[in-house]
Amino acid sequence: MAMLLFHVGKNRFAIGCSDIVQVLPHILLTEAPFHSPCFLGLLIRKGKQVPIVDFCQLIEQRPARQFLDSRIILLDLPQGDHVKTIGILAEKVHQMIDLVPEDFSRQEYFLDQCPYISRAVVDKQGLIFAVDLDVFSRFLSEEIFHEPVV
Repeated sequence: MAMLLFHVGKNRFAIGCSDIVQVLPHILLTEAPFHSPCFLGLLIRKGKQVPIVDFCQLIEQRPARQFLDSRIILLDLPQGDHVKTIGILAEKVHQMIDLVPEDFSRQEYFLDQCPYISRAVVDKQGLIFAVDLDVFSRFLSEEIFHEPVV
């Protein structure tokens, strides 16, 4: 399974490419009245508002740096019986890897603060954490956007 690799500081994370809608450069977003530091604003895409979240802020409580390879990853996330497009800003988005879900084993490192990071795999360069998009979608809805989850 093809996965997109990205960084938050020295940590590496992976998302399945089948869930990715588009990868964009860090572009100007429409501001929205919202109080969470991880909510960056809205991207207007095909006439719809797409919320953009800073993944570095979620993991390390700091804003993503403006690297040349910092990117907004647009994802289709499950929300009950429909799908919602959400974007995450991440650093060093420049590599695809081929891994299958069975390669990842359960780990406990981030579970308290980041329940959407519960599996990891080890390669020559260290750990790669898998982002569980079902759990991530629920987390964003409940903790960041304060929306009811069906």
